[in-house]
Amino acid sequence: MRRRWMLTASVCAAGVLAGLLSSCAGNRPRGDGKSGSAFNVREVATFADLDPRDIVATEDLVFFSGVDQKGRELFASDGTEGGTYEVKDINPFGDSSPRWLTVSGGLLFFVADDGVHGLELWKSDGTEAGTVMVKNISPGSLGSDPMYLIGENGIVYFRATEEFNGEELWMSDGSEFGTRMIRDIYSGQAGSLPLPETIVNGVLYFTADDNIHGREPWVSDGTAGGTHLLADIGAPGDSDPGRMVAGNTVVYFPATANRSGRELWMTTGTEAGTSLVFDVNLEEGSSDPERLFAVGDIVYFTASDGWSRTGRELWVSDGTGPGTHIVQDIYTGEDSSDPGDLVYAGGYVLFSADHQFQGRELWRVDSSHEVSKVADINPAEDGDFLPPPGNEYFGQRTIVVGGGIVFLGNDGDTGFELWYSDGTGAGTRLIMDLNPFGDAMDPSLSDTGEIFALMKGSVYFNGDNGHGPTLWAVDFE
Repeated sequence: MRRRWMLTASVCAAGVLAGLLSSCAGNRPRGDGKSGSAFNVREVATFADLDPRDIVATEDLVFFSGVDQKGRELFASDGTEGGTYEVKDINPFGDSSPRWLTVSGGLLFFVADDGVHGLELWKSDGTEAGTVMVKNISPGSLGSDPMYLIGENGIVYFRATEEFNGEELWMSDGSEFGTRMIRDIYSGQAGSLPLPETIVNGVLYFTADDNIHGREPWVSDGTAGGTHLLADIGAPGDSDPGRMVAGNTVVYFPATANRSGRELWMTTGTEAGTSLVFDVNLEEGSSDPERLFAVGDIVYFTASDGWSRTGRELWVSDGTGPGTHIVQDIYTGEDSSDPGDLVYAGGYVLFSADHQFQGRELWRVDSSHEVSKVADINPAEDGDFLPPPGNEYFGQRTIVVGGGIVFLGNDGDTGFELWYSDGTGAGTRLIMDLNPFGDAMDPSLSDTGEIFALMKGSVYFNGDNGHGPTLWAVDFE
């Protein structure tokens, strides 16, 4: 039986959620004061301190980890008050602590502890009966501790720990029989510590250490025979590949080679098709590419070339040496603008960057690679509108919707609130001052999971209007 919280309509003190430029705090101007169409902001669940974390969505349900009377459990919502409920009390003894929520093929996969088997792989269709442990991979109270779930077409890949093989690469189709270790890459109990990165045309790209070549890029088609080392880039030693991102036909990633240092690499999925793109730092050192983001087969990334003394700035590459160059030195001099949170919307690559006079604000790159600041939203000198870049392996602090993005921002007046931008100054505006007493959202939530989910034209998020964090939504349709 699904446990539903009896939710009642909740609005601000005045009784109505106002539009874009009004709030229950007194209709004061916010942000840059620009006008625009009102967004419909609504409190989905009035259960105080629900504190939704790791929010994801299928076609019809939003799933999240939430707090009930006994601890943190799996919740779901169809976007209405009456349709927001605890899916199952997985651990009747305390917290099941759902984590690594991942949607694949319309099914939710996640990791939870039922108090008996430890942390194991679970699945849910949104019903109590359909929420079950997939397989007891490592019998005992500790469990196999699955992590780094990544999925596509009803399949998930992940790292799991098993007594005799250590931490290795596993996959699951949601059935016990179809949940298996793909290959014992590092023979013995130590494990290869695989890190699944991206899936392209049914092939998983990941990094692993086989105790022979060090940590290098690997690929897998889900079979032992089709799981192999892609290239020994760092020989002798590790190349320690970083975050991999998929373009239309290539996968980009940073890696360390003995001659070039840590630079941008690319692969088409074969050893012959794996190569250094360009040695950005021609001096003895590394450009250390980070925060890669692909648009088609063009990749944007941050790097420091070491010789021009520009610091860490935004670069772009088409996969060739001549087509790899700095986009702009935003923070002039040796200091860095340290771009982050890259996303594509409205025909622009939008990102956050630091400026010596205006702090961290929202910037954009157009199709001709021209860079411009969208708006100086926090006008205080060195005033940061956006938080520093988060962990690139975890939740994004932006989500694409309505021809633009929804994101976290602080104009110096309202605290961290929800904003919208279509990539223009006039189209960048505060959605609502949800919490006139402080921050409506905590940017650090993105360090452990997704903070936004999109379902049927509505963005769902963890918001606090001063009465505790719970599930809120902004409607765009």
